[in-house]
Amino acid sequence: MYSGRVDARRTLAKFEEAVALERSRLGVLGGVPRRELDRLYLEEIAASTALAGAHLSLSEVEALVQRGVVIGQHPLEACIAVSDYADAVRFLREATLHAGRRPYLRVGEIVGLHARALRRAEAGEPGTWRTLNVGPFPGGMMPPGPALVPSQMLALVDRFGVGPPPGRSTLLWVAEAHRRFTRIHPFLRGSGRTGRLVVNLLLHRLDLPPLALRSRAARRYLAALNEAGSPDLTALALILARALLAGLTRLASAAEKNAELRALASLAEDPERAALYKAAQRGRLRTVRRNGVLLTTAVWIAEYRASRRARQVPALRPSRSEGPLAS
Repeated sequence: MYSGRVDARRTLAKFEEAVALERSRLGVLGGVPRRELDRLYLEEIAASTALAGAHLSLSEVEALVQRGVVIGQHPLEACIAVSDYADAVRFLREATLHAGRRPYLRVGEIVGLHARALRRAEAGEPGTWRTLNVGPFPGGMMPPGPALVPSQMLALVDRFGVGPPPGRSTLLWVAEAHRRFTRIHPFLRGSGRTGRLVVNLLLHRLDLPPLALRSRAARRYLAALNEAGSPDLTALALILARALLAGLTRLASAAEKNAELRALASLAEDPERAALYKAAQRGRLRTVRRNGVLLTTAVWIAEYRASRRARQVPALRPSRSEGPLAS
């Protein structure tokens, strides 16, 4: 048992390193491509509302959200759920990024996300803490009584509104916020959807893409989220890490495709030009040869310069207590 937990933590550390590398690559490539990010959010809308029972395909979600067109035979309630959830997603995407002392999370934002996501839901009580008891969830998790919900939500915001603590994995921090929200179950309906919106709001403020969970990961995600009595968050963090890494890789790949190929000679001046040609011959600088002309991009040259500087500076090994995403 202990050995398995240690192995899982090591796997999570590797995912964190990969996430850090993809974030770095995306930064070198000039930022997030808007079209691909919009696509990721559409996939998140489809995945999250499917978990809530609205099983629209991605193309049907796209038509409904972007053009207001209903495709396929679906209950009106499912289409309303997708449309309202998409409105909540727009709200979180417009939220200010974290800067200076701005909190990562506010009670008003949580209430606002729920109010939008369940705006037209029958008996959804949008934006209102639950006033009834709910039974235990699969796995045995028992939410607190309704009288405790407001104070526990304030405590959650106090804890996670300050951001990830120094020296701790960001992914474990996000996983803990997600599970704590789930265990409180603050709303009578829509707590699952709102919990995923809150997680994506935190990621938005961390300058990270949303968690678009694949359908095959849904069962493992729900099991890890609702696991009762276990203080270990690694299983949930790993599921979130896989989805996050997949999204970052897609964004970086899309940004790379958008890079403009130009003749290497036009992108460098002497005396660096000769060094860049040598780097291309050795495979250290990415290039494409067309009609006898060596082509590259400004981004690829920037990547090569960064790698050259990294080779010149001795690497510093991080302490075991600090993950690569630690704040």
